[in-house]
Amino acid sequence: MNDLLLITAWTFPLLLIPVLFTRWQGLLPIAAIPAIITATLVPSGTDLQLPWLLLGSQFGLDTADRVFLMFSALIWIVAGAQAELTMRDSPSFRRFGVFFLLAMSGNFWLILGQDMVNFYLGFSLMGFAAYGLVIYNRDPEALRAGRVYLVMTLLAEVSLLTAFMLIFMHTQDLAPTAGQIAGASSWAIALLLLGLGIKAGFLFVHMWLPLSYTAAPAPAAAVLSGAMSKVALLGWIRYLPLGEVMFWDWGMLLVILGALATVYAIVIGLLQTNPKTILAYSSISKMGLMGILLGLGMMQPELSDYVVIAVIFFAAYHGLTKGALFLGVGITNVISSRWVFGVLILLSLIMMGAPLTAGAMHKQLIKPVIEGFDGYWPSFIPALLVVATTGTTLMMLRFLFLIHSGQATQTSSSNRIALPWVMLATLVLLLPFLLPYNFAAFIDSWPLLFAFAIAVVILRFSPGFIRALPGRIHSGDIIALFDYLYRLAHHSIKSLTEHFETLFKSRDPGKTNQLQHTQSIIMRSVEKSLAAWQISGILFMLLAIALFTTLWLVQ
Repeated sequence: MNDLLLITAWTFPLLLIPVLFTRWQGLLPIAAIPAIITATLVPSGTDLQLPWLLLGSQFGLDTADRVFLMFSALIWIVAGAQAELTMRDSPSFRRFGVFFLLAMSGNFWLILGQDMVNFYLGFSLMGFAAYGLVIYNRDPEALRAGRVYLVMTLLAEVSLLTAFMLIFMHTQDLAPTAGQIAGASSWAIALLLLGLGIKAGFLFVHMWLPLSYTAAPAPAAAVLSGAMSKVALLGWIRYLPLGEVMFWDWGMLLVILGALATVYAIVIGLLQTNPKTILAYSSISKMGLMGILLGLGMMQPELSDYVVIAVIFFAAYHGLTKGALFLGVGITNVISSRWVFGVLILLSLIMMGAPLTAGAMHKQLIKPVIEGFDGYWPSFIPALLVVATTGTTLMMLRFLFLIHSGQATQTSSSNRIALPWVMLATLVLLLPFLLPYNFAAFIDSWPLLFAFAIAVVILRFSPGFIRALPGRIHSGDIIALFDYLYRLAHHSIKSLTEHFETLFKSRDPGKTNQLQHTQSIIMRSVEKSLAAWQISGILFMLLAIALFTTLWLVQ
């Protein structure tokens, strides 16, 4: 029975795809039910060997896999139910359902597959199927987000495949242990960090994330942020040799990148005007904190147990909370009600780490890692956590402000469409009280109060130029820099070509003056393009300079 459940959990969504074209009502949430049953009933340590499948397949479930499978399946169920209730009248809903089920299958497949082949195949299926979810609306914004997403997904696939090949060449095992991976080459570790870092939305490879989360419909954004991006954390837990050997250089790089991502995402996120974009940058900031934890674990192996516990709990509570927040944004588009806004306030308090929430519980779980680290920056990381808490609080306050000031595009006559969302929100709110863990209820509450005070000052006393900043940086930030570089080259070459043609066609012997006139026009074109650079390009360059300076100083 256990073996059957391990296979059914990820194949059942695939089997339902043909049914979409006959009787499709209610299939999307049903597809994840075998995964919930598997996570609940299959004992930890169950192992299924299928030597005849692929290169020899291994499926199983340990404690980490169980947690990932449970919260991922819950998000898929609730997102599927909301998609059925709010999108089923769309003529493109069946196409959405196909990609939804494919991505769901890939998500469950990589969690249950214990060897690198099945992890990679599930990762690829999930990644490419999600492209169909991103471009669902097929407007220019969605198509552009889809192009960026597809390019970054291809880069992630190639990086992860190469990393797995290097690991296999070293271990000669498709399901290697952490001890076996410890001797793998630095290239394998680098490519593993890159491939999974793209899926996590790590700094410098994060540009797809805010574009995709903003363009995708709410149910798709919920599974993208709550379930699919979290598999990067599972991959790092499985295939980074945490606790086995010290990787000081790679750990330091993760800490530096994580610190920069935490601050950078807060600054960019506060300047957004779309609630979904703010949630996307909040995820980038939180993933930066996870990069710091993983980096500390790589630098000091004896902390690895604490790191793994903190990362697993983060994946669960953040995945459920962020999924509920994205679904809540979708609910506000069809229900205009104070109680909906009240639920969003409670979910936002979890993200802020308010007392008696899962966010506060996670703060306590990471304290042993921070306090136990024996190395550089004795006070840097605690200070950064204060900045992160303050910044997250400000971002969530801005998120609530935008939700409150927005208007529902249509009002539903029934609140039943919000029932699955309310059940998920209730579970997230009760999560700390459902777990056998005692935590300090009012741990580090002062950064929240400080952020509230800052928000009040900004609303009451901020000058006009500060109020004009939101909207100056588009989602995707770094992509804007490349856009402007492209426009710069395009306009410059076009101007050069046009005016040289005019120069050589002219019969005026005073060609020197025309050449000078041409140069003047080209320079004005360059200056105009440079003046059009957004703040994001400048911030990106400053951040890159700061990164390389920091790396040079710590060597």
